[in-house]
Amino acid sequence: MLPKKVEAPLTYNFKMNKNAVVFGYHGMKNYGDDFFLDYILNYLELKDINNCFLTSRKGSLTTSQKNKFNTNVVEFLPKKNLIRGYDKWFLLFFYALKSDYLVFCAGSIFTILPERLFFSLIKLLKLLKPSLKIVAIGVSIGPFNNLRKEQYVLDGLNLFDLILVRDKKSLLFERLNNAEFINDLAFTHNPTLNVKTSSLGIALNPYKSVLDSSMLESEFVRNDLIVNCISKYKKSIWGKIQIFITCDDDLYGDNQISYDLQGKLLREGFDIEFVKYDGDINAFEKKLSRVEKLISSRLHSGFFGLINGAQVFQLKYAEKISEFYKGISLESISFHEAYKFSYHELESFLSTPYKHSKTDFETLTELSAIVSEKYNKALSEFFL
Repeated sequence: MLPKKVEAPLTYNFKMNKNAVVFGYHGMKNYGDDFFLDYILNYLELKDINNCFLTSRKGSLTTSQKNKFNTNVVEFLPKKNLIRGYDKWFLLFFYALKSDYLVFCAGSIFTILPERLFFSLIKLLKLLKPSLKIVAIGVSIGPFNNLRKEQYVLDGLNLFDLILVRDKKSLLFERLNNAEFINDLAFTHNPTLNVKTSSLGIALNPYKSVLDSSMLESEFVRNDLIVNCISKYKKSIWGKIQIFITCDDDLYGDNQISYDLQGKLLREGFDIEFVKYDGDINAFEKKLSRVEKLISSRLHSGFFGLINGAQVFQLKYAEKISEFYKGISLESISFHEAYKFSYHELESFLSTPYKHSKTDFETLTELSAIVSEKYNKALSEFFL
């Protein structure tokens, strides 16, 4: 009887290869975060990075997400949180020591983190491996609960080689000495126009109830307001109403309030289609591109609807929504408080005939070229 073949353990030639670690909220079935990840993985591939070690849970990325790049993508977090989630930081430290680059990519990742541990980890990495280059791309910084937490984070950030923030407010910290403003990474995406097949789309996220589960009723009350207003225009709404689930994460995702909204719209006799993000960025965007009007509290759902020619009723659940668009004048998007918008505001949005703004299209196309060039220049100087 022949002995069983023993598979050799998977190894990485750290000395010969160029390696990078990417830190972020990745692998959480979030369309916006996956867009950022797609951007940075594309860039690392262009720079001949052999292995990219990613702070996502093993098996959380789809096979197509991992296999579309020549760069070897390795999810290094265990499937379940260990030691209250601090496993992410200790594993990050280990893989950073084996790498040439440490990349903190996109989002509000410097608002909620273990501040003292973050500073200690960055300081120790720079001490043990001075050649390690550390960059933050498309991030927001703060706000912080107190000055002590702020000090730890800023001391850690000042050890970075490059910080590219997506909002000018993040530059206001006097002790931050190596940051540069470039618009959000999403602005690198060139606008497109597709044929419209539905008059209305809705993309909501449960902001209040994620912060405080006792506030779930606020989400349902908002759904009631939306449904009551839409019902008035039942005869003028053509095609299926598309409900977009932009984040399918069990904890932070949009499922519960989306199914509540679906049930209420079905009772009013509307035809509903669910569009759930499943890791296919292009397919999800294609669906977004086909609605004329979009009610959105998700930041990036609203934005990608906008650059694909939709008129957007953007609900502001946090300050980052305003900062995202600050200084950019657009006709096709209006901003409203996430839970305090009025029936009249939504009624006005729904009753206004759809008309694509050529001016917005030209503005966003020009901005895409400018922002793309800025990121290319900044990152080319970093990834030498």
